Amino acid sequence: MSNSRRTNHGGVALAVSIVVVVLVVVALVFHFASRRKPAEVRNFQDLVIRVDKLNTQISSRETEIMDMVRKYNAAHPEAVFDTAGIAQYGLTPEQADLIAKRITQEEDVSYRGLLQEALDLDTQIEQLNQQLLDVRSKLPAPYKVHEGDSHLKVCLNFLTDKGVSEEESMKLIEKTALTPEVLPGFEVWNYYNEGVFGTFVTQGTASLSPNALARA
Repeated sequence: MSNSRRTNHGGVALAVSIVVVVLVVVALVFHFASRRKPAEVRNFQDLVIRVDKLNTQISSRETEIMDMVRKYNAAHPEAVFDTAGIAQYGLTPEQADLIAKRITQEEDVSYRGLLQEALDLDTQIEQLNQQLLDVRSKLPAPYKVHEGDSHLKVCLNFLTDKGVSEEESMKLIEKTALTPEVLPGFEVWNYYNEGVFGTFVTQGTASLSPNALARA
């Protein structure tokens, strides 16, 4: 009788031990899964922020080139550079070649240095554009905002296209910070994976950044 009781107690203890181990494993899996998903969103956000910074750097250098070319044109009305397109694309290869030739011909050292600086900035733009392409290749394509869009509308369309119900989509959107107003040209970057949603807005081709629009 006592042997039978000991056997039963041993079986119960083993079963309890197995249940405890299973619960611990489940808890650990849940813990690491919950830590992994936000990390994915943070990584996504970091890449989007990197895209925005690169766009800002490129835009800043394009503006500097435009200002330098205008200054040179003002002092050389007989041999001006065509500034069309510089504000958006930097120098064209033809413009860069022409500036390089003018540098060798320019007698005024200050204007020669001005043109050389414009060429140096154009080289920086090329390098930044390569970095930008690399970062964007690691991200899903953003949605480009059109007239009549709202951040809520873009997010809702994105999630329902992913097969998420409208009710569940609204619950996910409620947990995120939306940009109150968006302009045509803004880029909306959305992320969704296994119930985790993230959304971020960058300037894109709009004339104002989201922060500048909010301040205005």
